[in-house]
Amino acid sequence: MSGDVSLPQEAERSALLPRLGPGGPYAVLGTIVLLVLLAGAQGGYFPPSWSWSALALAWVIGLWAVLGSRHELGWLDFALLGALSALLLWIGVSTVWSSDPAQSLLEVQRALVYVSGVGAFLLLGRRQAVPALAGAITTAISLEALYALGTRLFPDRLGAYDPIAVYRLSGSIGYWNGLGIFCVLGILLSVGLVLHLRRSVRLGAAAALVILFPTLYFTFSRGAWVALGIGAAVLFLGARHRLRMVTAALFVLPVPAVAVIVSSRAEGLTHEGSLRATAVESGHRLALVLLLLFGLQVILMLGFLVVERRIRPGRTLERLYGAALLATLVLVTSFVFVRFGGPPTLVSKGYTAFKAPPPSVGPDLNERLLNFSGNGRADLWKVAWEDVRVHPLVGSGAGSYERFWVRERATALKVRDAHGLYVETLAELGPLGLGLLLVAVAIPFVAFWRTSRGPVVAGASGAYAAFVAHAGVDWDWELSAVTLAGLLCGALLVMAARRRGEREASPLVRGITIAGAVVASAVAFAGVLGNSALASAEDAVADGRWERAAVDAARAERFMPWSSRPWVVLGEAQLGAGDPRSARASFAKAVTVDDADWRAWSQLAVASNGPAKARAIRRARALNPLEPSVRELQAAPQEGG
Repeated sequence: MSGDVSLPQEAERSALLPRLGPGGPYAVLGTIVLLVLLAGAQGGYFPPSWSWSALALAWVIGLWAVLGSRHELGWLDFALLGALSALLLWIGVSTVWSSDPAQSLLEVQRALVYVSGVGAFLLLGRRQAVPALAGAITTAISLEALYALGTRLFPDRLGAYDPIAVYRLSGSIGYWNGLGIFCVLGILLSVGLVLHLRRSVRLGAAAALVILFPTLYFTFSRGAWVALGIGAAVLFLGARHRLRMVTAALFVLPVPAVAVIVSSRAEGLTHEGSLRATAVESGHRLALVLLLLFGLQVILMLGFLVVERRIRPGRTLERLYGAALLATLVLVTSFVFVRFGGPPTLVSKGYTAFKAPPPSVGPDLNERLLNFSGNGRADLWKVAWEDVRVHPLVGSGAGSYERFWVRERATALKVRDAHGLYVETLAELGPLGLGLLLVAVAIPFVAFWRTSRGPVVAGASGAYAAFVAHAGVDWDWELSAVTLAGLLCGALLVMAARRRGEREASPLVRGITIAGAVVASAVAFAGVLGNSALASAEDAVADGRWERAAVDAARAERFMPWSSRPWVVLGEAQLGAGDPRSARASFAKAVTVDDADWRAWSQLAVASNGPAKARAIRRARALNPLEPSVRELQAAPQEGG
């Protein structure tokens, strides 16, 4: 076999075709369906989506244990599942001391999705099916990106057009940065797939880049672009055949780059407050250009396949080619250092820019991509570190950051998370919780260095590294579609590192699996009943359907007796229906269930009079000093009831 730039021999190519194994087709199809459904359910952010997805995954695992029970799990598989399960258990234990136990129990349900998702993926997947499973993740991401891009290109046909919104693309995931990192995972996986599967899949992977890159661009997510750079570095440095990888990139990335440049010049799609007619005209024009670029990408990829098959450079030419690429990299790096300063200077400038408040920019969102402000993340992390100082041993409990934030914040900014998985985990779960998380995060990287580091695996490693980096500066963990996709990229690395073949599970493994599936199903099913009822009640309140809201809130309370939220929603329904006495009783019950729920105290103040009202306002103000609605109540204490 000649150098890195050449195409593998036909015998080697057919050996790379996936032998999916008995559970492989289900793993491939299930991965696509699960990620598409979670992405479509607002990224899997809300509790009902955790409940049904965890329940479905628990049933898959249980059926495997009862009907199949053959697997390829190695010690790295067990280590990853063990670390994630231990983290899940610690999240559950933290409800004992949590300052927000109801939210901690919800965090158990969310973490259950990740444990059961990775578990089902590893149990059904086979080492030979890694390329097909990587393709499944890429397919799901590309479908979400295609829909999201369609809403930007055809605002007259897909979705509502809001000229005064932030105008950053979020798709059905509902959060622009979440969609951004979702696309980054697809991009890096696609680059790996371009080199290692049969022609039709390689063409598909190359063509997907023309969808994924413009979608990423329209999110205007700076963190996602930085994560892409980190993932690309891991991909290329870790790949075994770097020259082939670089050569493929030189063929498949120029057209997507042109697509991004053209997109950036579509004024109606890049400016806040664009008129609807301007956006429609720009979108339709850009859609035609992207369609042409899509075709051009396929043609270039076909040309790459021909060149790859016919040109097999000798070792001398290969070395000269590699030297030229290295020299180009050195020249570019030297220019950057001369123009902007060395690494210490760049780090110092970046840190200063990150801490600075967001600069005032015009309506052109392209300007946003050129500044490095952390948009207040430094303040969020400062409060998280204060939480660590107050609760140094075991944290304040899973999901409790919001309560600490609203009590200690210096601005009225409303956030639920610290926009940083690792600092928030340390604040909420203490050193042990952070340690368990870091162990789980590290295992796929250990697995990567035990693999052959072929292109598909290198693509998965780049995608996983991008996810791990991005999760440190945003709330990816709360978007189960994004986190599950990232964790599955890590699971691919573990799967690729397996050394043992397929075998029957031992009775002990089957017993533990069945017991775990039963417990997970029970937790998830209770979540389905409670979370669905509560969501229905909240929707009914928003629509003014007071009777329906009261019925659903009462049903939610039966399945969520530990939460104050059903009582708050019930009180809101009663207040809306003109029954303040019943509403006061419901809000009073809510604060009995959870004395630290400022929303319950605020609503109790709305429904009360006299000293009771004043007392409720004082308590709400102590829990959330800067909340505008509470301050309004304090300014007019005589009203209400």
